[in-house]
Amino acid sequence: KLYCRACKMVFRSTKKSHIVSHINGAAHRAAKTYICSRKGDDKGVVRRITAHFKANAGDMGAGISDHDHTMRYRVTQCVVSLGIPTRKMDGLRHLVERGGCQLAHSSRMVQQYVPMIDAEETELLRAEVVGQHVSIMFDGTSRLGEAINIIFRWCGADFRLVQRLTKFVTLARHVDHNELARMMSEHILLDMHVTVRHVIAFARDSVALNGATLSLMQGVFSHSQDMLDVPHTISNAGIRITLPTLDRFMRDWYLWIYSSTGGKSLLRSMFGERVVGLSAVRWYSKAEIMEQLHKHFELLEDFLARCGGLDSATATVPRLTAMLADADDYRRVHLQLAAMKDVNMFIKTCYDMEGDRLEVLLVFDRIAQLRTFGARLGAAGTLPHVDAHLRDHVILVVGLPTRGERGEHGVVLGQITEVETTVVDGDAVDSYTIVSVDHSGAVV
Repeated sequence: KLYCRACKMVFRSTKKSHIVSHINGAAHRAAKTYICSRKGDDKGVVRRITAHFKANAGDMGAGISDHDHTMRYRVTQCVVSLGIPTRKMDGLRHLVERGGCQLAHSSRMVQQYVPMIDAEETELLRAEVVGQHVSIMFDGTSRLGEAINIIFRWCGADFRLVQRLTKFVTLARHVDHNELARMMSEHILLDMHVTVRHVIAFARDSVALNGATLSLMQGVFSHSQDMLDVPHTISNAGIRITLPTLDRFMRDWYLWIYSSTGGKSLLRSMFGERVVGLSAVRWYSKAEIMEQLHKHFELLEDFLARCGGLDSATATVPRLTAMLADADDYRRVHLQLAAMKDVNMFIKTCYDMEGDRLEVLLVFDRIAQLRTFGARLGAAGTLPHVDAHLRDHVILVVGLPTRGERGEHGVVLGQITEVETTVVDGDAVDSYTIVSVDHSGAVV
């Protein structure tokens, strides 16, 4: 019987024509290419292991065969790359040893092979990034110490965008801008062997520490541009939108609805859609929740009344119900939800600019639209949902304060001085007189 080691199969027939047909087949050629490349990779592993024990002759494991070393290395590499806790290698030990390879305890394998695996991955990353003009993204956490990641990004020869996580480090305390600049410079120049002229941009969020870090680094990386994370800046602007009554209402809403399975089920049946997901780090997820409540605001009172009978209804549901029962709070919550609906452009811009969805010119267009919206905010037509709410719910009376745009005078403040009701085509129409003053106090 003949056995094909590449395809791991026994030939059913030993006829020459059958053997030639198999050898010339695409499946055999692919299997042969794979096994040859695997042998080449394993030779590289053997070379690294041999060099290690040559330099550290006293280490345990110097007398183990190359085959066992290679298998231990591959098992450790597979577990680490898949994110499996390394201690679980001990559970695989009996299975792997059935194939004739003896493993060691997981702690010993981690100590011996993880540094080698890390060195191999670094070499692969260096080979990928050599000669590329790279943009470098970096970020850190603001909770419980520091977790810093650095990502290299470049455009390949086939015009595909490539990005690689090249460093992830956890620290017991936060770093300052000098420490972060030193860490990044050493990683770029010494670890990744990237030359100064090949670093064309740094991408970061708007945290002050990152700005101070780049101010130091751009003295060395003089060819690079400083690219600010616009969605992060927009998100920070959204966090600072202050609507006191709505904030108080939403605080209890988040506390209850996302911990109540019965509440979510009831909301889905009444609203006809799922509860919008909440993220602790994405401001605009909260804005989307407010948009859902604005859309179904007329059902909120009935919804909360039904929720009062649920076992999960703690003190939060009575507080929410009491707010909507209060006429002033009810109007303020409804009006402030309408205001959040009108700043939907913040959310849309964040989504459009995430990832690689927009070309450069379209990114500029989105930023220009947002700046124009901000410059005109408060002018007629910029807050349509707020305007509609006020038309439906506010009664025009003498003394009611106003704010509006008056040509060359810009935005002016005033108040209603006269209200008159007339009949037009059988309908009663209110007309009113407004006296406004500009910033100098002159009547306009």
